[in-house]
Amino acid sequence: GKFDVPDRMFWSIGDTFKNCTTTMNDVKELIPEFFYLPDFLMNESDHDFGETQTRGRVDNVELPPWANGSAYEFIRLNRQALESEFVSLNLHHWIDLIFGNKQQGEAAVEAVNVFYYMTYQDSIDINAIEDPDERKAKEAQIADYGQTPRQLFYEPHPQRKPLDEVPRPVFYNHLLFSTDFSSATRRDPLLQEGETEFGELGAYLVSDRSETGAGCVYIRWLKDTLVDVNSEGDIRVWMWDGKAPADGLPFTLKVKQASLRSKLTKGKSTMEIAKGMAKGFKGMLSTGTVTVDRDMCIGPHSRCGGAGWWNLFIVIERKQSKLVLCGGHPGGEVSVYSVEDGLPSLTQVAPMHQAMVTCMAISNASHWRPSGPRLFTGSRDGTIRVWVLGTSASTRLTEGGKVNKKPLPTTSDFTLCGHNDEVTCVAISDSKEIVVTGSADGTCCVYAMRRNSCLLLRTIAHPARSRIDLLCLSEHGGIIMFSSEDDCIHMYDTNGGIVASVSAQDDPLSYMLVSDDGLLLFTGTQTGRVIVRCALSLAVCHRYVAAQGCSVQIMSLSPCKNFVLAGYSDGRMEVLTNKQSLVGQSQARLAELGLDIMI
Repeated sequence: GKFDVPDRMFWSIGDTFKNCTTTMNDVKELIPEFFYLPDFLMNESDHDFGETQTRGRVDNVELPPWANGSAYEFIRLNRQALESEFVSLNLHHWIDLIFGNKQQGEAAVEAVNVFYYMTYQDSIDINAIEDPDERKAKEAQIADYGQTPRQLFYEPHPQRKPLDEVPRPVFYNHLLFSTDFSSATRRDPLLQEGETEFGELGAYLVSDRSETGAGCVYIRWLKDTLVDVNSEGDIRVWMWDGKAPADGLPFTLKVKQASLRSKLTKGKSTMEIAKGMAKGFKGMLSTGTVTVDRDMCIGPHSRCGGAGWWNLFIVIERKQSKLVLCGGHPGGEVSVYSVEDGLPSLTQVAPMHQAMVTCMAISNASHWRPSGPRLFTGSRDGTIRVWVLGTSASTRLTEGGKVNKKPLPTTSDFTLCGHNDEVTCVAISDSKEIVVTGSADGTCCVYAMRRNSCLLLRTIAHPARSRIDLLCLSEHGGIIMFSSEDDCIHMYDTNGGIVASVSAQDDPLSYMLVSDDGLLLFTGTQTGRVIVRCALSLAVCHRYVAAQGCSVQIMSLSPCKNFVLAGYSDGRMEVLTNKQSLVGQSQARLAELGLDIMI
């Protein structure tokens, strides 16, 4: 095949829109790429498409002025318009035209929704045409005109409920769904730092461990259970209910009665914690029923203000158990604790790497079925190993001679290479089926998941080749990285193109978290701030100052998406929520959710 002549090619959004809306001869379809893939608007390969008679060389697609010359901005705002409240409240009209009662008949005529008769299903019986030439002509016409979808509904489709009658996620901003795209508000509202756009930001202190000096280093929500770990090795199990208010709070969070701590005590030697470096110590792991003396390094291996501890822990939820995995052993082992009954107990110490395990992540992508999810472990040896967490776990004999299944396998499924230095972080997107790893060598490796392996797609280098300290993925395909060496947040697409960069030198980061919908980026800082950013442009939406003089070490989003739990270096834990996202709902919906909030 070959490309069409330049004047007939798709090279301008404005001209194409004008032709489609003013003439009957130009018909175009908005393909899905208009809402998620900016690459199709850019001539990255510098291909020669020729020159038009009046506009010159055909290159990147010309964009509307409100896109500011950025294909990423065009896609983002186009998707924002598609997902706006105006479109949602009128979506039923489109359903009526395409699939419903206005597709055919008198209702279609009144709606000016009539097409050529051969485009409708069952309008002509091709098999009944005996003349081969006529049959061939009819088939060519159908292929040329296309086909109208099958009619699915014969009554008007109901309208979707208004947004104020449905539950809204944490830090909901109505401007995200604004339908006013006039010149006065053409810029994205999130680009304007409005401290009040999210309403009142509520913070609830749920744990104060500042007297012990043990900072909160890991938090994980598991439906109605919350597990947290502090820098002294305490593992606590909490009961969580985001729908049941208690003690004047819009939620219930309390330590389970039966829970005991699994503490790294100072019985045999002291713990050394040095900012920016991992320090080893000999500690006693006391679980109440099992005591093991081992070498363990639980110090921060990241340089983000002493943060980076969260990479050493991960929680696995199975049908019959909840397990906490702890990395940081100098010999490359991973300790496994069971916390199912609120009583943490050591169940396994598994050798995973030749050097210290510095980060872990779990993938539950469909690629791994039926063998089970995969555990990705990064190490100071520069490799990433992948382990099967399925039902085919190996077994071992206990002291009593009974057979007991090990939570972790003894051999890895496969190993990923690509870094020349310590692997500092691993981020996984099961929906996008990609794995991204960051390293101290200043590179990020992007892997595509395959059924029994991962394929290295490309390597993205930090602009200054600085150590990658923080890494997370957006559901919209963004790879967001931060390095404490240049104190900048950089966002790339999966093809390696840089989308946005912002400086954080005035308040360096210590943690990053992207919301499940990929719209918001929560960043914790070394000065105790939680800054909410737009994950599509990195613009600041809201700042919340909580604990002065200490850093935000960990954050986690609740299962109901209405709360963010932040853990601080002084041991405090706070639940943050946008009160507007709670009280802005109808009273009927509040009652349905079990929320009794005084407005």
